[in-house]
Amino acid sequence: MKKLFLTIIVLTVACMQMQAQTFGFTYKGEKIEDGATVSFDAEYDMMKGVELCATSGVLSLKNYSKDSRTFNVNLKVTENSFGATGMQICMGVNCRSIESFPFSYSFTSTEGTETYPSLIDIIPTKYGTMSMVMEVSSGGESHNVNILFNYNDPSGISNVASSAFDKVEVYTLDGRLVEKSVDVRSQSNLKGLYILKNGRGETTKYMFK
Repeated sequence: MKKLFLTIIVLTVACMQMQAQTFGFTYKGEKIEDGATVSFDAEYDMMKGVELCATSGVLSLKNYSKDSRTFNVNLKVTENSFGATGMQICMGVNCRSIESFPFSYSFTSTEGTETYPSLIDIIPTKYGTMSMVMEVSSGGESHNVNILFNYNDPSGISNVASSAFDKVEVYTLDGRLVEKSVDVRSQSNLKGLYILKNGRGETTKYMFK
C-alpha cells in the first residue's frame, strides 16, 4: 500500500510539472525535450549565389498559455569551424542582424501562438560546422535547444583539422605511394586530391591546393 501511495504521488508531481510547462520547442511539428540537438545542412541559394544555412520552417517555439507574453532569447555559439559570416534572427516578422555572440533578443507572442525562431543568411566560408545554444525564457520558465549547422564537402573530402594527420603518407586515389612523412599544414608541391594515411593506419581524402 505504501509503495502504491508513493507511486501515485510521483505520478501526480510529474503531471503537475508537465502542466506547468507553458511554452517549448518543436521540431518538424514534434515536441522536443530541453537540450535536444537539431541539425541543418547548408543549401545553395540561387538568388544570392552562395551556400546558406537556416532554420526556417521546422524549428518553432510554441506558446501553450492563454496569455500574451514576452520571451527573452539568448544565443551562444559553442563552435564555429566553418567561419560563418552574416546572420539574422527572425521571430515571426521581426528580424534583427546578429553582429556578435552571445546575443540577446526579446519579442512578444500572443496566446496559443507558434513562432518560428528563424536563423537565416548564415554564410559558411569553408567546410565545417557551427554549433549554438538557443535559450528562451519567460516568467521564470526557460527552455533550450542545441542547433547544429553543417556545411559538408560533397566529395567527402576532409579538411584534416585533427592533429592525427599532421605527419602522413600520401597516396594517389589508385593506391600508389607518392610521399612519406608529409606535414599537410605546410606547403607541399602536390596539387589535387590524394589519400592520407597516418601512423595508426587511419585514412582520409585531402585536397592539396
